[in-house]
Amino acid sequence: MGKNVFVPHLSSGFSPFKRFLPDQRRRLTALFFAILSFSPIASADNFFDDIPRKGYLQQDVFLDVLRSSVSSPEVVAQVRFMSLVLDPGRRDLAFDLWPRREMLLVQLASGARIVFEKVIPVRGAGQAVLSRGRFALDGAAPIEVFEGSSPASAACPGVRGVIRAGQSDLPLDFRDLEVPTVRMGIRQFLENGLTPRDQESLSATVQIVMRAGQVRSLPLGPLDVLRILFPEQRFAPSTESLDFRVSVSRPLDPSDGPFRSLTEAPEILQGTPLF
Repeated sequence: MGKNVFVPHLSSGFSPFKRFLPDQRRRLTALFFAILSFSPIASADNFFDDIPRKGYLQQDVFLDVLRSSVSSPEVVAQVRFMSLVLDPGRRDLAFDLWPRREMLLVQLASGARIVFEKVIPVRGAGQAVLSRGRFALDGAAPIEVFEGSSPASAACPGVRGVIRAGQSDLPLDFRDLEVPTVRMGIRQFLENGLTPRDQESLSATVQIVMRAGQVRSLPLGPLDVLRILFPEQRFAPSTESLDFRVSVSRPLDPSDGPFRSLTEAPEILQGTPLF
């Protein structure tokens, strides 16, 4: 089944190109031409289609997040960061050039779950994995970002990527994230895919994770996707009194239970491959 191409709504009589420089106008024209006339983007298909499913675990951090301002500290969230080196199925490519998949799994005390992911493509190889990131919440379609040149964007030179929510696509030139009309289009697109409650859970989760990065040096690479999805918003670490402790409970598992539907979990192996 094809994807729907999202068209931002422009108010009557509004000319989005009038006040921009010629180069900006050219890119914006390409963007809106793509949105209006580009048929379903079949080439970016599933987020995981061309990503190796088997990965070697290289980094693993699992933390309990506790509210320390109360007399008896309570767990408000659990956070797990995982970095996998993905096996491309070929041995003529050096191990340090293999693609990587970073995952941030978060479970709030309320039971809400959210996953942030980043795929770092093959470097120095003829066929690179398309750079991409995503986040997924319980009960909502995952929000995905495909960056760089791809068959999906080759038909329209100004389109450098795609934002996807469920069955809808928004082609974009990510160089134009500062342009008001582009930001408006992204905002409208996400409003169609996220409820106010989803956005509240997302905001609370990001604040906790950023604080973990600040206090415990938790890697935050999977949050890079927010730079494109929320160009108008400046996320900041939580100012709440929180403690972060290495968890001794059963780790959040991307391949088990509720997280499996959010991650399409890879096969996780320990150590490094034997060449």
